[in-house]
Amino acid sequence: MLVELSAAAVGALTKLSRRAPLVVAAAAAVMAVMIVLRKPSHKLDREVIKKGREVPPRMPAPPIIGNLIPFGIDSAGFAAKGHAVYGDVFATTVLSHNFVFLNGKPNITRFMTASTRELSFSKAYEVFLGALLGHEEFTDTGKDVFAALTSSRIDAMTPALLDVTRRHIARRMQGSGGGVIDAGVFFNELVAVMSVTMVCGADFGLEHGPEFARLLHIFESDLSVFGNFLPFETPSMRRRKAARLAMYDLVIQHARRRIAKLKNTSMSAADDYFDRLVHASYYRRSDRESEAENARIASEFENDVAVVDLERLSDEERVTKVASAAFGLIFAAHTNTAASSMAHLGEVLRRPDCVEMLRRDFDEHLGADPIATFEAYLARVNAAPRDKPKEASPFMQMRDSHRILSETMRVYSRGGLWRRAMEDVELENGMVIPKGSFVTVTGHLVATNPALYGADGDRWDPERLTRPAGRRLAGDEVGQFGGKLDDLQSPLVRAADMQMAAFGAGRHLCPGRFLAYRIITQMTAQLLRGHDLEIEEAFSRWWIVPLGGTSRPVGSFRLRWTPRG
Repeated sequence: MLVELSAAAVGALTKLSRRAPLVVAAAAAVMAVMIVLRKPSHKLDREVIKKGREVPPRMPAPPIIGNLIPFGIDSAGFAAKGHAVYGDVFATTVLSHNFVFLNGKPNITRFMTASTRELSFSKAYEVFLGALLGHEEFTDTGKDVFAALTSSRIDAMTPALLDVTRRHIARRMQGSGGGVIDAGVFFNELVAVMSVTMVCGADFGLEHGPEFARLLHIFESDLSVFGNFLPFETPSMRRRKAARLAMYDLVIQHARRRIAKLKNTSMSAADDYFDRLVHASYYRRSDRESEAENARIASEFENDVAVVDLERLSDEERVTKVASAAFGLIFAAHTNTAASSMAHLGEVLRRPDCVEMLRRDFDEHLGADPIATFEAYLARVNAAPRDKPKEASPFMQMRDSHRILSETMRVYSRGGLWRRAMEDVELENGMVIPKGSFVTVTGHLVATNPALYGADGDRWDPERLTRPAGRRLAGDEVGQFGGKLDDLQSPLVRAADMQMAAFGAGRHLCPGRFLAYRIITQMTAQLLRGHDLEIEEAFSRWWIVPLGGTSRPVGSFRLRWTPRG
């Protein structure tokens, strides 16, 4: 939608230049003067300058829309050109907002390690997506969300994820003669059903999963990402909001039923994530238990954990809080995972050796009956003494699968990482980012850093992470994976040079990154294990989403499949 809007705007400007050359000439003259003078022109800059401080150099921008069109069409290219002209820090205007772009290790480190009091993740995205997602979704991540995404909880959910995938493949790929599937529709629906099942339970997933898939397609397909900035509501925004409200209403009804069922039960009665979410809104641990749990979660995720006390809420307020948290996780689990799955399979199918590696990994570690194998693993873990090291999950032993998937994440997750300045923020070079600015690090520049990945860093290479430009990977030997996802994906800035930023970094690493790997790994492996696949029609291109996340495909992705003997 944004690309179409931008193309229309360029066409309109071309027509205007033919009909009103004097107007265009005058506008060009104004731009030329701005380029020569390079004076700060944003009101936020002027507030800092009054204090005698230096602000980032400013890229000129047209009035009203600012640099919306070039930034929206090619955000990575826009940032790269800006840094080439102005250095590691520059600012520009987009729809009246002050955007500050950062590059270079000192500035990226400052960005990643800044406290929420200085640079807020949630406040940036509340402006970007609040009108669409609802402003109630934009709070710091609560302890209950982290607790649901620990390795032990993901392991507990894995048999259900394996079963949902098996059923979906059997339903959509019937017949001994094979056929053709629309892979975009296939993955959108499968990830939607898995996300809903994971968050709301198996019964809810079976009943409402396909409806969520249909609504999520509407909700996520029109990528007019700057519609939130406009003073009016576009038709696309109205369609997407209607889809969100329909999904939210289903989750609200589910929350009311679960709260009525669980209100007077103990935490031990919790069967799934939604039950735990409900209990977390009633049940309060002792201060000592709470502190211990916070420390355990923080050590696993390396994130700031916001502790939200819901004890004093009314039942209806609690319904809203629980439903909001549940819907937020469904959206987060689906929105980038479906696109990443398509990108991953599309690349893997071009390399028969990778197809065989993924099949071999799955066969070796999960056997002929993956669900039974994993349930046996869970039984061994639950029976093992607590003072013994935990047995590694079969999935965490699938080294080739994770290494290849990390390369997909690196290449296809190149959007911006964003924060909003909650106060004036000083950089190492003495420049000050004005309060109220939107601050970004461009993931593309991190993920294609020539010092780490060579001159061909934008090319998908499944061997790359076994020989990263002669360097060592953080905390591990070259060529070894060791079961540590963060050694390959989104490492902390203090641990190593930034290697990629698919799931963010620093204080706001995505807590669902381990779940995303689990979903995509098992989904791809099950599909390849039972079928020979051939690309009949590939996406025409991938568009880097300016506001972050996985790039979005343009066109169709169709696969011809035949059952494997």
